[in-house]
Amino acid sequence: MSFGRKLLQGSGILLVASGLAKALSLLTLPYLTAQLSPQIYGEAALVSTLISLLSVIALAGMDMSYSRAYFGIEGARTEQVEALIWRRSQVHAMLAGAVGALLWHVYALRHAELHSHFAILVGLGISGSLLSSLAQTRARLQSRYYRLAVAVFFSAALSYGIMLWLAGSAEVSEYALVSGYAAAYLLLVVILGMPVSVGFRNKSEALNPAVAKSILMVGLPGIVTAPAYWVVASSDRWFLNAYADIATVGVYAVAVSIGTIGMMLNNAVLSAWVPEIIREYESNPEEAHESIGSVQALVIVGYALVCLWVCALAPDLLALLVDVRFHDAVRFVPWLAIGVFFHGCIHLFVSSLLLKHKMNISAAIWIFVLVGSLTGNYLFVPDYGAQGAAIVQAFAFATAAFCMIIMAHRCYATKWLTLSLILKLIAIVLGAYLIIYLPQLDLQISILYKLLVLTLLTLSIVFWAIKDKINKNIFQNT
Repeated sequence: MSFGRKLLQGSGILLVASGLAKALSLLTLPYLTAQLSPQIYGEAALVSTLISLLSVIALAGMDMSYSRAYFGIEGARTEQVEALIWRRSQVHAMLAGAVGALLWHVYALRHAELHSHFAILVGLGISGSLLSSLAQTRARLQSRYYRLAVAVFFSAALSYGIMLWLAGSAEVSEYALVSGYAAAYLLLVVILGMPVSVGFRNKSEALNPAVAKSILMVGLPGIVTAPAYWVVASSDRWFLNAYADIATVGVYAVAVSIGTIGMMLNNAVLSAWVPEIIREYESNPEEAHESIGSVQALVIVGYALVCLWVCALAPDLLALLVDVRFHDAVRFVPWLAIGVFFHGCIHLFVSSLLLKHKMNISAAIWIFVLVGSLTGNYLFVPDYGAQGAAIVQAFAFATAAFCMIIMAHRCYATKWLTLSLILKLIAIVLGAYLIIYLPQLDLQISILYKLLVLTLLTLSIVFWAIKDKINKNIFQNT
């Protein structure tokens, strides 16, 4: 099976699961936004961002090290690599969970509107998030995409089930969102499992210290890149809490839930991208740049189409699904969706740095973007609020994407930039204008018109891509 087909199969399975999980999120929005206040959403947003920050710091790039060494490295067997990674991850998970719980408790005691007793849920969420990241990495490396898809869907179903149950009770409604987040992470670990059979206590599985260090060093720049990504993607909620109020954070959190719908495609592609690109490169390093580049071009077009769909339908989705207290979120969604597009591009090209063991370049780029993001939020959030936060996030991801593309080209150039790709992106931008300058219509008519334009444009792009593929095959055969 070709690289493109393997990627399509793996990402397609995960995209379906992510789509079903996101559908549950959207279907529960009318009830949850009616039952829960913007203040509850705002506090849950702070909790979820703290969980993500501490879990990625504690992960220390071990998922990248795991991926790069899993298929074989001199002086290490797969079982030894797993023993090394999972032993360290369990210790990191416990320590990070304890630190996170303490930090939340102290922070909440200083802010009367927050609940310090969320600390235990914060700790469980951090530990679960770290271990679930490695469990998902392991499933992808073993090409267990169906099991991963089942885990993604059922963890989401349980999470939203808990949220709905708790939201219906006034006494414990404030626990609804945070409890759901923690449960989702933990269920992922339960379903996917951990490699308990690798012999954690068996000294024969211990790696030579020098080899172990070389494996861990591959992903070590993740200690910089992951927190830097958190700053770009999540620190805006903390700036909003500092300069506005917790209710504004809650409205912004709803905007994030709609604006980041495109993350379904990003995560599905990324889940299959890293292991498949490593397989492709290891099997044929001299010619892989061409096959990888052609797939990159197709994925970029897919990201752009999803971004357009989200921007176009966001006003209608918010009008249909959320309580009127959250309708102001519509102003922030387009910028967040643009940020998601560039986020996807970043991960398509950082893989070139991973293949060449140049993740230190990625770290340098993220440090640069981190400084820019913090500066932008500091300058614009006090005066422009959530709108300023969303714009800063979009520009930060765009900057990171362009820098990553330039450096990836220098390390391992792939043939992705073609005239066909440029023309497809221009067509998508022109399609956006047909929707942006749409006059005020009834909600039902607006949705039907947008769906018609978006569907015709998407089908045209798909047929165009198929035609390009056919013509390329004919050219190669002749």
